Amino acid sequence: MKKIKVLLGIFLAVLCLAQYAVAADVKPGDFFDNKNCDKIKDMLPPMVFKDVKDGNLTIKIGKLNYDPYDFMKNNKEVKDNWESNKGKYKLNKDFTIVEAGSGQIAMKILGIPFPDASPSDPQFAEKSISNQQYLKFCNHQQTSAGSMNLLYPKKLDKKVNTFVIELYYAGWEGGLKLDNPDGYSNQLLSRVVKPYDMAGTATLMWEFKDQAKDSVKYAFVPSMRRARRAKPSGNSDASFGTDLAPHDFNAFFGTVNSHKWKLLGKMTGLVPYINAEPLLLKKTAKGTYLMDQDLNNVQPHQGYMDKNITHAAWNYPELVWVPQELYIFEMTPILAGYNYGIQKLYFSAVMNQAVYKEVTDRGGQPWKFCMAMSRGIHVPEIGWKANFGQSTLVLDQTKGHATSLEQLYLELNSPMSPADMTLSGFVAVCK
Repeated sequence: MKKIKVLLGIFLAVLCLAQYAVAADVKPGDFFDNKNCDKIKDMLPPMVFKDVKDGNLTIKIGKLNYDPYDFMKNNKEVKDNWESNKGKYKLNKDFTIVEAGSGQIAMKILGIPFPDASPSDPQFAEKSISNQQYLKFCNHQQTSAGSMNLLYPKKLDKKVNTFVIELYYAGWEGGLKLDNPDGYSNQLLSRVVKPYDMAGTATLMWEFKDQAKDSVKYAFVPSMRRARRAKPSGNSDASFGTDLAPHDFNAFFGTVNSHKWKLLGKMTGLVPYINAEPLLLKKTAKGTYLMDQDLNNVQPHQGYMDKNITHAAWNYPELVWVPQELYIFEMTPILAGYNYGIQKLYFSAVMNQAVYKEVTDRGGQPWKFCMAMSRGIHVPEIGWKANFGQSTLVLDQTKGHATSLEQLYLELNSPMSPADMTLSGFVAVCK
């Protein structure tokens, strides 16, 4: 009887996936806008397709000159631990990653925990999100700067420039060596540097390897001169007056325990990349990896940069769109006070990371979509590779207003200390 139930479960999972699968019938060079986009209707999330149909987004099919699956699997930490991690870990009732044998919380994971995650597994969605989180950790600790561009349909509203440091306590060797008595998985500090009237506004976030613990977030506002603890559901609150909430970065930047997850199916979708070529990072004398400082080689072109805007200010006319297999996950918030209703996450099986998220309000009405644009990054001197979510677009379709996040600076393996991420360290940085 048990064997029959297992086979029935696998059959139903395959049937579910088949309902969403479509054949890709596009080729490099094909261009789509509101005049001919019906051909690709089944290759985009409905809210993204609507924006193309409304004449805001355009899509040009291209071809990458590198393999994003190779860049995912041959990230050093992922590659070195791919085989040994198969079957080594499991998820407990809180979706904490534990040792398969002992059931103890896995504190020293290198690479991704579930390289053999399968759609036939009832916890496939949860394991996929765990893999995405650990892929981020494998990119080492990092310092970055970005511009959040607030956009009306035909013009730039304003820019908010931020400085961010991220510290990872798992996924890579250096993270496991850090002093970590509280069991953090990662910490993030983000501070506004422009415009002047917002400068100094900052947030500090801690997340834990034990998923029974809610993430902790503090906010600092210069006029108050103190840090205030935010509620866990605050990750669905807009950041710094933009359309972008913390859980919207790279389509979904959060923990498994924030939602209930369900695999709805899969589709052949169009995935946006910043460039056909990987971004080369150079190893510096201090052992860090620094991206090209010529922003013409890094920053994607957007409609608002043109003198005469022909589509929307948030259009990306030079992205490289490629067909790719996407899994569709339903996300139901479980945190009290969470602003979003049920969401759909479109997850790349090639990169092991989210590409799109469709958001409804708590009444179930369409609200906004998030789109993550990736690029391969490569350090030729050491053969290190990864896929990196370099830009995020969030469009509020109820207001006709968008926010794009563009990376202006990136330094991996940058020197920092856990002391920088304490509450006292946070306040000292802000003041």
